[in-house]
Amino acid sequence: MDNNIARATFSFTDGRTLERGRVRLSKVGGIHSIDVSLLTQMVSVEYDPQEITLEKIRTILKRV
Repeated sequence: MDNNIARATFSFTDGRTLERGRVRLSKVGGIHSIDVSLLTQMVSVEYDPQEITLEKIRTILKRV
C-alpha cells in the first residue's frame, strides 16, 4: 500500500443510505477506492489524506 493512502470504514443503517453514500464518495477527489458490503452494511474507503481529510469524508456521509 502506498504511504499516502489511508483507510477508513463506516457503518450504515440501511442499504439505500449505503448506496447514496457510495455514490457521493465516488464523486469526491482524493478517494482511491470504495468497497461496499451489503451484508454488513459497511463501506471501506481508501483515500489520500493530503487531498481529503477523514473529517470531510465523515461530513459527506452524514449528509446522505
